[in-house]
Amino acid sequence: QMVADRLVLDKERFHDFLNVKDDSQDQNQVEEFELSDGRFLEFHFIRTYMDDQPVGRLWFLRDISERKHMEMSLKESEKRLRHLNDSLTEVAFNPDLLDGVLETSMQTITRTVCEVLDAEMSSIWFIDFQKREMVCQTLYRHSKGGFDTGQTMRMDNYPAYFDLITRKRVFSVHDTKAHPIADEFRKGKYSGSAGSLVHTHIRVGDEILGILSVEEHNPRVWKVEIVSPRRSRPCDSRPTRAFISRAALLVKVTAATCRAG
Repeated sequence: QMVADRLVLDKERFHDFLNVKDDSQDQNQVEEFELSDGRFLEFHFIRTYMDDQPVGRLWFLRDISERKHMEMSLKESEKRLRHLNDSLTEVAFNPDLLDGVLETSMQTITRTVCEVLDAEMSSIWFIDFQKREMVCQTLYRHSKGGFDTGQTMRMDNYPAYFDLITRKRVFSVHDTKAHPIADEFRKGKYSGSAGSLVHTHIRVGDEILGILSVEEHNPRVWKVEIVSPRRSRPCDSRPTRAFISRAALLVKVTAATCRAG
């Protein structure tokens, strides 16, 4: 008991649990407690009797850390997903987007993507397959808080990169230095972050209009990080991929709205 008392974080509730009177109608008592080292223990005791009189308690302790950490991660992941969705909803009702102002709408989208995903750079590119090139419509750099536009990437200079773009609807490269596109980026003098990246198509049916790109200076595994007080647990990468896919859909709707206007 003394060891448990030192380790349990919520000492007041733990003492209340220990001091439950033996004449309580509930013969079994079960409680879960978090320990100072990040573990969770389930404390379970059963009262023992002799001649109908309570004489002690039979204790069972079970380590439930794995289950509790999974529950915590799930809650944090759900919270993060709500934040992602709320951010896109807020962008969708931005006055510039509703008014059909293409440039400022795309700036709002790329800035929001960077802020939500804590990324260095986000950009929107439109592809012209006849000219065999891709032109940047807007590029936001988080560290500088500014926008750029007009950069062009020729397919002939980035064959491996364009192969990825045309083959995969959503793709990520956690470390570009260990990928065939590294040499292309260096030789082509690409001015993006290009340490790691994740891209998704902007499409109408089967036609690829362009891409939404998110990049980081350094290698990065594109997963949502769930941070608890004592540990950081990487979760499924699908929330990040789903978020940028929805953002790309928003770009498509914005472009269509502006053209119609």
